[in-house]
Amino acid sequence: MPPVFSPPHTIGVAVSTLPRPGALAGAQGADECAGLRWLDREVIRALLSQPKSRTGTGGSPQFVCYAASEHNVCMLAGVDKEEYRETIRPRLMSRGLLEVRPYYGQALTDLAVSTYSPG
Repeated sequence: MPPVFSPPHTIGVAVSTLPRPGALAGAQGADECAGLRWLDREVIRALLSQPKSRTGTGGSPQFVCYAASEHNVCMLAGVDKEEYRETIRPRLMSRGLLEVRPYYGQALTDLAVSTYSPG
């Protein structure tokens, strides 16, 4: 039989046992550390699947960044282009997770790679 709920017993709960304010954000679709929504994380995940390299000395490819064109980012992440332009890109750029690089397009910053890379 489950224990009986007694409200007076829970009044003296220590502050350290209460959940952190950001811990409940997962239920709202937001990331705990940066306030990212699931579509923001889909964009990051899509960009992490697009490594870009250039030919270095000796002809061997050298990694440059994780990047894709705006159109490809929207297609890979499954987001609307207008939503990406108006909400997702500004949110990621304001948090220092995304930058626009000449020739490469939408690129993840080192902070985004170190925070969200699966390895």
